Amino acid sequence: MPSKCDVYLENYDRYYCAGQQIVGHLLCTFSSDKTVKGIKIKFKGDASTRWSETERHYNSSTKRTESRTVWYSAEETYFVYEMNLLNNVSEVTVKRGVHKYPFTFTLPLLLPSSFRGQHGKVKYMIKGSVKRPFFDFDYEAESEFTLVSPINLNLNPTLRVPVNFHKKKNLCCMFFKKGAVTVEANIAITGFVAGQPVPIYLHVENLTNSNLDTVKFKLIQRNDFMSSSPRTKTKTAYEVITKKTDSGIGANGEKTYELALVIPQTYFVPNLNNCNIMKVSYVIEVVLPCPHRNITAAIPIVIGHVPLEGVNLSLTQTQGLPSYGRAVAEGHRQTRLQPQPQPGPSTSSMEPAPAYNPAFSGPPTFEASQASTSDNQKTTPPPTYEEATALLNP
Repeated sequence: MPSKCDVYLENYDRYYCAGQQIVGHLLCTFSSDKTVKGIKIKFKGDASTRWSETERHYNSSTKRTESRTVWYSAEETYFVYEMNLLNNVSEVTVKRGVHKYPFTFTLPLLLPSSFRGQHGKVKYMIKGSVKRPFFDFDYEAESEFTLVSPINLNLNPTLRVPVNFHKKKNLCCMFFKKGAVTVEANIAITGFVAGQPVPIYLHVENLTNSNLDTVKFKLIQRNDFMSSSPRTKTKTAYEVITKKTDSGIGANGEKTYELALVIPQTYFVPNLNNCNIMKVSYVIEVVLPCPHRNITAAIPIVIGHVPLEGVNLSLTQTQGLPSYGRAVAEGHRQTRLQPQPQPGPSTSSMEPAPAYNPAFSGPPTFEASQASTSDNQKTTPPPTYEEATALLNP
């Protein structure tokens, strides 16, 4: 049998929460009696970004403008901890056979979750090694685990405030005005978790002589990657999490859309609040293809782990939500009220990680905790259904 070492964790699915204890052992196999200078285990959490861009520059030697490839990068370390499983013995002879060396390590509380994007990643590693004398090869083994930092949506009261979007675009052909397209969109709340539907109300007035063929709805994840070398720069990439396409609006017509974009249940929600070189945000985007230039409505949302308490967004109940949103938006349009302020969803603060069930086969779930809201955090509640419909029938 060859000499080697392997890392084994008690939590076989390798999902952990910030602040949780990692328990495992380093299993070392020796084909014969070996002299070792140490048996070590190392824990490390770090993040890195890297991408390249082609840039134009002036070459003073050739006196010509040339192209060159510039690499941008940044690194960030969250923790590094190493221990000697031989209790700091400088050198010892280990007998032939299989030997088990247990270890434990408690993760820090404030950590970003594991993440892999187009131009960067946050990763957490465990490395075991058997240190041999100078002329012998060391035995090494690495194991990566997934870290989850839960986001409790209840800690951000602004996520319960409905968001309205209003936009009017005049379409022109040469110097002649063809008419206007008016778009009004409404979302009742802006905080969701994986598996929940995002109910959307949309009303479009097409007062032009052109048909609008389709309407596209998308849930988009925006990833921002920052660099520190050779200089500070940001690279942005977009991912479509889910999307829908519906029929358009005829010339001189109007149409109301009431639908829901469902966040996939299997979607792993990253939390990069404690990462300084990467950020993740989300937006609901509605696109109406128009001549010359599309009309786009973008509403930011937050996706977390602990759902908002007292909010039920099951698919069967979202059918009732748009009628409320329609009344609010229609009343707002007919009475020419100023649109409500649109507070941008702010990521929630961290809280101690709850207990995790090792028997779970996927990412851990989290129980909703009671949100504490101070007096100065209270927000004005949205109008009731009766108040909203009263605007339609004054």
